[in-house]
Amino acid sequence: MLEVCFSDSVKGMLSCCRGIIASEDGPTAIIMGRPKGVLQHLMLPLERWRAKKRFQKERRELRELAVPLNIDRGDLLSLPFELDMGHLSGDFATERWKLLREIYTADPWGELEGGEQDAKRLLETGLRDLAELKKRAPEETVRLWVDDTASARCGELFAASLLAKSGCRVVRVSPPREFQRPDGTAVAFRGWGEVPPELAGRFAEDGRELTRQQLLEMAERWERLCREDAPLRAVVDGRVQSVGENWYDGAILRCCGDREQKVAHIIGLALGREKLLIGDWLVAQRIKALLSSGALRMVREQPGRFYDSSVQRV
Repeated sequence: MLEVCFSDSVKGMLSCCRGIIASEDGPTAIIMGRPKGVLQHLMLPLERWRAKKRFQKERRELRELAVPLNIDRGDLLSLPFELDMGHLSGDFATERWKLLREIYTADPWGELEGGEQDAKRLLETGLRDLAELKKRAPEETVRLWVDDTASARCGELFAASLLAKSGCRVVRVSPPREFQRPDGTAVAFRGWGEVPPELAGRFAEDGRELTRQQLLEMAERWERLCREDAPLRAVVDGRVQSVGENWYDGAILRCCGDREQKVAHIIGLALGREKLLIGDWLVAQRIKALLSSGALRMVREQPGRFYDSSVQRV
């Protein structure tokens, strides 16, 4: 079975699923605030111990829930082309390269190196996986790992346009909107990138096969989106639609108060509170556009560290 996902992070998660057994031990990072006063400083060892115990409890639960997925590395394919953004006309590889290079060289904190090389490796790997999918799909079952992020939903339509006439069996699997842990805690997943590898196999059991008619309809929708060739595509009322470049601006402005706020804080609110299922890079680009249009003004600019800059709604 070919396993097809639409981001490198999801590919990394799925690559950890083979024969997985969740362990209580392993590398652990405990991030805590700086202690204030002598009492908090003395409490640090106890807080670390409690955090470690909570972590071990969660790992035990995952180990009990784990369903291994026997995924061969050669069957795991990623199409990480960010197809919700950018124009779809012109040469596919050229247009995707322009977008990925722009994303990976943005460096909003002024700390990264080699962004262009990373973008090149990502594109080359994605194109190789795309060629592998086209070659092997007619002879195999294809499982699409799709969530509600705009990039994955566009990737699904793109994949359907390739598979609709291949005659292969296609299964679609998506994470549950909410998952009940053994202790009763409800966990919400916005995408596959938030799902622990231990649970991927359990959720895969709920995959559903797409009919030939469904695949043809999805392929037709993708062809229509390509003809419309909008700057963005978004999930609107459960369907992917072409939208203008300012589609997300209203939600972003709702995150901007009358007082100055750091760009990173606004991005966090847009992705968290407003639940925009897009990447931080696109939100940052729209904040820059809102600065240019005068809807926002720069209060404290940090050269080379855009996310650390402060802006204010006008």
